[in-house]
Amino acid sequence: MTPDELISRLASWKVTLSRPTLLRYQKQGLISEPTRGSSGRGIGKWTNYPDIALVQSFAAWSLLHGEYGGDELQIFFQGKPPALRPESVAIIKKEYFHETDKNPNGSYFQQFTERAVQELLDVYILLYRDLISKAKALLERPV
Repeated sequence: MTPDELISRLASWKVTLSRPTLLRYQKQGLISEPTRGSSGRGIGKWTNYPDIALVQSFAAWSLLHGEYGGDELQIFFQGKPPALRPESVAIIKKEYFHETDKNPNGSYFQQFTERAVQELLDVYILLYRDLISKAKALLERPV
């Protein structure tokens, strides 16, 4: 999926991302790496994101903007849930896709005890899973 296709599909879900933001998401570890190549001299370069990057982008955007959870979370937080930091979303994504050694040194989570970190990860992994499921359901709808 090209960057423009990914951005367009997200826009149909009312998620607005620019190409620089998409690149930043990738560099921050929020979405999977694309494949890149060149079509040859004078023809240009190309970028293709894996399909999973679409749902990862949706989940990342939702967590970064506090657009997750249901009524229960809004009641608990007395309004919108907190927007998460990119470092936290990257850890959650890595945990969900089993890409980490469960040792988030140097991150936001360093200030918490190991048990608190695990509890936070458990909760946010559940939220991430729900966001992934929601994005996949949106994928099944006709465009």
